[in-house]
Amino acid sequence: MTTVVSCTDSAACGNTYTRVCTITATDAAGLSAVDSKTIDVVDATTPTLTFSGTAVEDATIECTETYIPPVCAASDACSSTSCEHSTENIGTEILPVTIHTWTATDECGNGATQSLTVTVEDTTPPTFFPSATRLWTALPP
Repeated sequence: MTTVVSCTDSAACGNTYTRVCTITATDAAGLSAVDSKTIDVVDATTPTLTFSGTAVEDATIECTETYIPPVCAASDACSSTSCEHSTENIGTEILPVTIHTWTATDECGNGATQSLTVTVEDTTPPTFFPSATRLWTALPP
């Protein structure tokens, strides 16, 4: 009896593919039997986001401060990916509330997202300059 195994692969995305293996067995009388098996290798794992610099957590800062977002990197076990950063202001122009979002999507469409919200507040009362104080003392009661 002779046995022949042949396999063909059809690529999808990243390291995802379908492999079809056909096994043909032939006996001494020339009679054959054929069987095939399909193996699907699927990338269902989301990319991993890693951050350096500022902590990835919601923050409240004073209006005189500047928020520096963390730096993002993305990795994936099966295909290439990169980290994209976007912002959306949902506050006002004077006291913004900014949502920072980082997203990575691999070649097979698996995605990972991390977000944080930065709220700007003004807790410092205004101060009078010396010229403004003189103006009040010069006014009649």
